[in-house]
Amino acid sequence: MRKEERSKAVFKYIVIGIIFITFLCIIFNSSTSQFISRLIEIHKLKSNTEKLINENEKYEKRLNYLKTKPKEMEKEAKIVFDVVAENEMEFVFEEDSQKEEPEKETNKEAKQ
Repeated sequence: MRKEERSKAVFKYIVIGIIFITFLCIIFNSSTSQFISRLIEIHKLKSNTEKLINENEKYEKRLNYLKTKPKEMEKEAKIVFDVVAENEMEFVFEEDSQKEEPEKETNKEAKQ
């Protein structure tokens, strides 16, 4: 019986070895690696597509809101495109130019 048990154990290890070598051949086969890389790329593209669909839905909601509210659309256009209506005045406040003028005067006084 011992011989039969040994031969069964050896046969079992041989089968496991063959399965392992076959598995390695499949993994390191170039077509398999291409298949795996394509699956990864498909997954990335699907997630990117879902992200873009969600972003598109957000913009469609915003667009529908602006279509129903003309005042909001006008306000958005003024902000985004820097537009002033025909009967409106635009006020521009420049803080930087006021700060520079006293410095120039002090430099002139220092030179004299």
